[in-house]
Amino acid sequence: MSVGVGSAAAASCAGVAPTAVLPSGHAALDRQLPGGGWPCGAVTELLQPQAGVFEWRLLAPLLRLVTAQGDEVVLIGAPWRATPRRARLPGIDPARLEWIDSETAAERLWAVEQVLSGATRGAVLAWLPQLSPLHLRRLQARARWCDGPVFLMRPSSAAAERTSARLRLLVTLDAGRGLQLRVIERREPTAAVWAPQIGPLPGSASGITAPAPRCGTPALRVGNPDGAGSTAQR
Repeated sequence: MSVGVGSAAAASCAGVAPTAVLPSGHAALDRQLPGGGWPCGAVTELLQPQAGVFEWRLLAPLLRLVTAQGDEVVLIGAPWRATPRRARLPGIDPARLEWIDSETAAERLWAVEQVLSGATRGAVLAWLPQLSPLHLRRLQARARWCDGPVFLMRPSSAAAERTSARLRLLVTLDAGRGLQLRVIERREPTAAVWAPQIGPLPGSASGITAPAPRCGTPALRVGNPDGAGSTAQR
């Protein structure tokens, strides 16, 4: 998996309150995420060309962690109901997955707002291909009541839109069929509370090169998943 930082991220580094994080399970990605993991109580947008494909591979370590802790994962408007076996997500307790179906975009948005207003623990995943900036701001405001991260799956065409989300990533496939992530928006907290680290997926950070630094963070060339032998280019 390769991770890069887009130019849009440079303009959004200040003025954000401290936040807790949960590790992504991908060592190279954690090095690029504000605070070292997925932000809790905040919206993260995952932009991809096709819904229902890349998010499972990317979020599998987090979902395992959340369900292992006894918390629930709420999934709203998923393009298909993936069992852990079908989605190739071993180790996820299906009893901890709460599926909410919706017929229309308005119903889906309403369901997300209700879940976020209920101070949800665990994690929330919602598929919202059509979302106005106003509605996104409302979801971000409600996400602050959640103890865990909130992910909105949206089409890659939304990358050109303005956003109030704490974090925004563009997810594609590289030539080797691995996940390629581009951080196009990240609002840096002034401080962060670190959650216990979990190990990365085997080989998930092998051979990753991060581009030019943003927000004063040096670029890293990662040689192996656990970070041994990494060098910083200042």
